[in-house]
Amino acid sequence: MRKRNYLLFIGLMAVFVYFLTAEAKAESFKKTLSFSNMLIKLGPPGRYNAAAYSDIYNNLDIACILESVKSNDVKKIEIHSAKMESGMMTMRRESEVSLPPNYLTKLAPMGMHLMLIGVDESIWEKENVIINFVTRDCGSFSVAFQVEG
Repeated sequence: MRKRNYLLFIGLMAVFVYFLTAEAKAESFKKTLSFSNMLIKLGPPGRYNAAAYSDIYNNLDIACILESVKSNDVKKIEIHSAKMESGMMTMRRESEVSLPPNYLTKLAPMGMHLMLIGVDESIWEKENVIINFVTRDCGSFSVAFQVEG
């Protein structure tokens, strides 16, 4: 009888630990960066540069520093900010971008965005392109971007 109670206790503890772990994983999944509205806007055929846009929400309680962005379908990706100065649109390359805690950062036309330089010609035939975001302190993220010609 004692052995049966012991085994029952061990079994119940195993179930408890399983659900506790599953809940912790679900909670930690919420506490990360999330991406939405991912889009690559291609120029006309023959142009080898494009722009990419996304909404990035930092669900964490710490700032994440976006250090680099890469893709196998593009030679180079740079983070650019665009703004109007004295009636002229100017673009500037950013070496890194701070993603504030619990904040939505928009990569959008006429603002901060990704410049895809050296776009492979095969990209015109793809529906999605994977872009990898590397952050300081918050990890790396592979995100599928929809391609729009």
